Amino acid sequence: MNITRQVLITVILAAVFFELSDEKNRNRRRRRRRLRTRKKIGGRPRANVRRTIGGRSRRTDIKTTVKERSAPRRSGRTSTRRSGANTRRRLRGRGRNLIRGPQRGRRPGQNRLTYAPMKHAVTELPTTSNGDMGFDDDFILPKQFCPCASGEPEYNEEWEKAHSRFKRSALNVGAGRDRIVGGYNARNSKPWVARIWINPIEALCGGSLINKRFVLTAGHCVCKESQKLSCDKKGKPKYDVKTFISIYLGVNDKEVHFMNENLKGDKNHEFGVEWGLAHPMFLRMAENTNDIGLFRLDKDVIIRTGSIQPICLPTAFSDKMDISDDDKEVEVYTSGWGRVFSACVTNELGPLKHLKCKKPFHHRGKRFDGCSSGRNPSAQDQDCKDFYRKFKDIYPREEGEVVEIYVKANKTVKDCYVKSAGKYGWCPGVGSSEKWGWCEKSCKYEEGTPEYAKNILASRLQEAKVTILPLSHCKYLITKGKYQYWGKLDFCAGRKKHFKTIQRYKKLKNGEYEFEKNVTNYFGLSKNEKKKDYPYDYYVSGSDSCNGDSGGGAYHWPNNSDTPVLLGITSRGFGSNGQNGCGELNFPGIYTRVAKYLNWIYAHSKTGKC
Repeated sequence: MNITRQVLITVILAAVFFELSDEKNRNRRRRRRRLRTRKKIGGRPRANVRRTIGGRSRRTDIKTTVKERSAPRRSGRTSTRRSGANTRRRLRGRGRNLIRGPQRGRRPGQNRLTYAPMKHAVTELPTTSNGDMGFDDDFILPKQFCPCASGEPEYNEEWEKAHSRFKRSALNVGAGRDRIVGGYNARNSKPWVARIWINPIEALCGGSLINKRFVLTAGHCVCKESQKLSCDKKGKPKYDVKTFISIYLGVNDKEVHFMNENLKGDKNHEFGVEWGLAHPMFLRMAENTNDIGLFRLDKDVIIRTGSIQPICLPTAFSDKMDISDDDKEVEVYTSGWGRVFSACVTNELGPLKHLKCKKPFHHRGKRFDGCSSGRNPSAQDQDCKDFYRKFKDIYPREEGEVVEIYVKANKTVKDCYVKSAGKYGWCPGVGSSEKWGWCEKSCKYEEGTPEYAKNILASRLQEAKVTILPLSHCKYLITKGKYQYWGKLDFCAGRKKHFKTIQRYKKLKNGEYEFEKNVTNYFGLSKNEKKKDYPYDYYVSGSDSCNGDSGGGAYHWPNNSDTPVLLGITSRGFGSNGQNGCGELNFPGIYTRVAKYLNWIYAHSKTGKC
């Protein structure tokens, strides 16, 4: 009886086991059939997406009497398996939003929208075919679409001095210096530069003429849902581009009204648009990368040397013209009519360089809503005052000069600056109660006033020279800044500046001072002289593209030639205190790599050949 029962139990268990195994095999077959079916109809499996730290979307701007209002920072862990739609819900960078002008009958601040950077960014793209993304790293441009513009790169002596030395008094720099954010009025003609105006929302973008019919710009100048520029999944505008978009060419050497009033209806410079397209992966990646787009003009451009001419494109991705490393440093120029400042920030000359001012702040029991015109904290420090009494000849006399004191009694280090309050006052930096800096000129304009609106946008084309940073440097700085960067698709750039050498004195216990040595002034970036906690011998600050420069070009003169080549498209950036910013300390701007998209550009714009 026991044997019969055991046999019966064994048979039942075997039947259950084989049934489960069969069901598992059936499920496997179903999954395989689904994958094969999706491939046949052009679908694709869900992508594997790796999560890392990163985070921002740049540079259309909304013009300026309106107040900036940042959305709360969004954070969250990105799933390791996430398809396009789900990725869009997770990835939210911050746009250099379109520049919109004063809006009649609208509440201040209503139309100025910025995005908080995401805390966790995706640095690898979803797996997909090259044809779907429009990438082909082996593609070689057959030839340039049209004869390219030529000319020499611009050298602005005053600007070069202002961004390489501390002493302002030695520069004697005029009022026209601070542009594009730390740029200059472009003197030499840039005949490829396009001014793109989005009519219903009075917004500004930049672009580059690449042949007789097409203007290359940023994807978010074509498609941006938050600015009523809605598009379908393929990047084609749903809005009427003929009424929404106007493009102006041949105005790069002219003065323009910040609201475009002197250009509207000018038949010599105004072009309509009949078609637009953003890269489809720009939308699929939640407007965080692949930031490139095209507009087709409603008529052929009549090319005029020095006035309206296309710019050359790179001929192949393999040329690596847009890559800097230890052996090769690539300088590019960027231009536009966008913002010339983004916030009240400190200047280059004090202990806190190119970071936002704290408003309001309290100092010595008094509240300040703007920059203080009283003596700066260095002038009120007891050790600095004591050093000044004993060594007036050595003590700094001008803004930008500094002497370091090591106080042996309490083992502290202090930097002593000139006692002046500065031309525009001083302020502490955001997030810091101790560090301070002298205020920039822009701090005198009160947000929301007509004076602010008039001065924040450039009336003449602005240009700045910046350096493409090595890939690893971009990753380091942008990860610390918590905004987004994809090295395969973007490059980052900023104005490189090297640290200064200053004198260090030791204050002995008896109150006397003795010269100790010359030291490198890292102004807080490195906390030790061996700079173990800051890996580079430079920092970036002071010059950058900004809101309204979106879509404009980053161009380079290779091998000392007289023909510039378009290497990048102004895309995005960020700033201190988790807020929008331009040209701030160690916040490089990000540009879309044109060479990566040559196949896509050629396929969609070859009908504009000369």
